[in-house]
Amino acid sequence: MDTTNRHADSPQETGKWASSAPTPETYAALQTAYDHLNRRLFGGSLPNGLVTLQRRSGCPGLYRPAPFERIDGTLADEIALNPALFAGGTLEEPLSQLAHDMTHLWQRVYGTPGRARYHNREWAAKMKAIGLHPSTTGAPGGKETGERMAQWVMAGGPFARALADLIDTGFVIPWSARVATGATTVGSGRSGRWFKYVCPFCGLIARARYGARLICADDMVALEPADDPTGPRV
Repeated sequence: MDTTNRHADSPQETGKWASSAPTPETYAALQTAYDHLNRRLFGGSLPNGLVTLQRRSGCPGLYRPAPFERIDGTLADEIALNPALFAGGTLEEPLSQLAHDMTHLWQRVYGTPGRARYHNREWAAKMKAIGLHPSTTGAPGGKETGERMAQWVMAGGPFARALADLIDTGFVIPWSARVATGATTVGSGRSGRWFKYVCPFCGLIARARYGARLICADDMVALEPADDPTGPRV
């Protein structure tokens, strides 16, 4: 069999197939994190939601009220996390996003959610109460309300303490999305060329070298490549 075109990091080449069970390993870890944050940040007052994985480019996570129904008629909210957040084994980013969406669940049960995707002042106040500062930029100085929101961890706050205690238990999220190897795995001819990148939300277009990492300042999401890297120059 001709293996010339196989990627060097392909599982077929390395033989690195899972001997454990990725599904229960991943979802057990996410449930453990949910339970821990529920106790520490919300006094155990939140109902269980169904934590899922989604790989929508530029979207770290999202919350949906009651999209799931058990066979006995019980409803469950959904918190969907992007597995790219778990890369490298760091926990601050994925668990702050989990707490972000748990705050939406809290607001659905105990407060008044904003219209559609809008993060209102009540949601922002609860975020700060649990030690996460809402920000349109994900850093100090950003707006605290809006449709596309990130957050930064407040030093010494409830979330920071809860995260530190969870890490002290040896907690890990064992699986994450694989990091693309980029230009090393596809043919030549891209060096020095310019490609089009587009914001998946507002349609902003930018042009940059192949492999550039661009962010839309309005929506705070990564711009997605819109050109075929092996196709004609644009």
